[in-house]
Amino acid sequence: MKKIIFCLLAALFAAGSFSTEIANATEPLTTAAPAGISGAGTEKNMNENQIVERVDHILLMPGAKNARALFDFFSGDLGLPVAWPYKSFGEFASGAVYFGNVSVEIIQMDGKIDGGSKIAGIAFEPSVKTEAVISALKNKKIPYEGPVPFEINMGTSKKNLWTSTYLKDILPGSQVFFCEYHMINPPDERKKLNDKFAACGGGSLKIKKIREIVIAHKNLASSVPKWNELAGPAAANAEFRLAFKEGPAIKFIAGKNDSIISLIVEADSPDKIEQVLKEKKLAGTKTEHGIELNKEKTFGVEIIIE
Repeated sequence: MKKIIFCLLAALFAAGSFSTEIANATEPLTTAAPAGISGAGTEKNMNENQIVERVDHILLMPGAKNARALFDFFSGDLGLPVAWPYKSFGEFASGAVYFGNVSVEIIQMDGKIDGGSKIAGIAFEPSVKTEAVISALKNKKIPYEGPVPFEINMGTSKKNLWTSTYLKDILPGSQVFFCEYHMINPPDERKKLNDKFAACGGGSLKIKKIREIVIAHKNLASSVPKWNELAGPAAANAEFRLAFKEGPAIKFIAGKNDSIISLIVEADSPDKIEQVLKEKKLAGTKTEHGIELNKEKTFGVEIIIE
């Protein structure tokens, strides 16, 4: 699978002075060494073994030519705040919305990645700088690829916007990676998005947050310890739920394939949500966790409202 190197462009558009330059930027360059790394590894991280701060964003790939429509559904029909506007960047197009505690990026790859509609990946915010992430991964014997800087031409200069470090074997078929930003501070950007989210009241469904990302593994006994090693000191509990201080947790279940299955979204009025979804013709199948959003609207991506 071609490496996905897209991170939180929303913050860059929101950063004011960078937005026009990025809109007019030419092709990205990804071969230079990382430079001027900043924005991670602050004094808040007191545990030298911790490298995962939280889930930074979730990647959706809704199949051929459906990304813009799904972005419009989230931002229009559901009324969720735009984290960054949908825009083409040459070989890919990307836009994102904010679900109350995490951004969800919708990606179009112009047919370069197969696999149909799916939740394609998870980007982690690192607790430390990329150099320290690499050192920790080596010590933990966790296979990785990178680091891969994402450089872009901005006028007469080149800027390294972020650096990605990919985890090779933790979830085959999906992209799981660290994304360190160099020109923004993620907590500051989330505060702006939280203000937008509060102003819209969680959109038309009164969404509160994404509570869990559900991941299936063929062998939980061998797979979950790998996640625990990565996320330590955080660890999955007896119910195979891995929670962080902020943002969505990850819930592991047994499955036929290793993949990201669904997003569990918490609404403000769970006792009323089924009726609201039916009235808006957004109700899909009823599950043990809640009601699926109509998959015709999500292009097969499983999002469950509870």
